[in-house]
Amino acid sequence: MKKPNLTLISILSMIFSTTFATSKYEANLEQTLMTGNKRNIGRTGIVVPVWQKGDKILFLSGIGLIDSKSALEGNFGAGIRVL
Repeated sequence: MKKPNLTLISILSMIFSTTFATSKYEANLEQTLMTGNKRNIGRTGIVVPVWQKGDKILFLSGIGLIDSKSALEGNFGAGIRVL
């Protein structure tokens, strides 16, 4: 299995965060790189508001995790938050 390119994933995350940004609450992109002696781990997480009304917000979220030993993990979700 071909390993995904972490740089490409990061660029796509930034494009989505600017494309779907809304006025009151904006998209949030978080990236982490952890280096170690036995493996390196990269993590990208994004939260994108889809709909807002008053203090209610509907959002999509995704997290991707990849390491230097071919491990790959990800999850996507949706949620409603009342602030």
